[in-house]
Amino acid sequence: MSGSERPYLTSKEVAVRWRLSDQTLANWRSAIHPGWHPGSIPHRGDSRIRTHRSIMAFTGFFSGHLGRDPELKFLDTGGMVCNFTVAVRQPKKNGEDRPPRWVKVAIWGKSAEYVGNHCRMGDGVICCGRVEPPEVYTDRQGEMRVAEKFTADSVEKWTDARPRQGDAQPGVAPAAAPAPAAAVAPAPRPAAPAVADDEIPF
Repeated sequence: MSGSERPYLTSKEVAVRWRLSDQTLANWRSAIHPGWHPGSIPHRGDSRIRTHRSIMAFTGFFSGHLGRDPELKFLDTGGMVCNFTVAVRQPKKNGEDRPPRWVKVAIWGKSAEYVGNHCRMGDGVICCGRVEPPEVYTDRQGEMRVAEKFTADSVEKWTDARPRQGDAQPGVAPAAAPAPAAAVAPAPRPAAPAVADDEIPF
């Protein structure tokens, strides 16, 4: 039975499809409920329920693109937290595109430092962690909205945003690419959704 016919993906299939590190897969193995198929990883966007110290938490992972540059904060306690917003594509409805879902994500510790220093607006990321209670806020039009919140245990960047002008280091010219040999071009990765800054809800 192929991966498209099964209700789950094996660890190897996930690692190949999403290029996840061994540490991320290990985090998922510890998060999946023992009753689920052994050695399997849920599909992207799925969630699983884990009970720990009598507290039930929804764990899951999703992929999307950063709506703006992450904000890294250094705490008085010496810790670090990085907050960022991810746009998650939604499936088409009646053949028409739907606006992305926005998720507020927080990550702590050394992982926060990595995201703050290496990720930027437009980058594609995969977030693994737990779903937090939603936050109610008032948008720019004065209407009440609900923000989806997520605390990430790990974040992996799976695609870069398009290079910006001036990204090359000062005084260092980018190396010229050699003439490509005839080869099959790789399949393009999903592009970041075109969203204006004033469309980001929070």
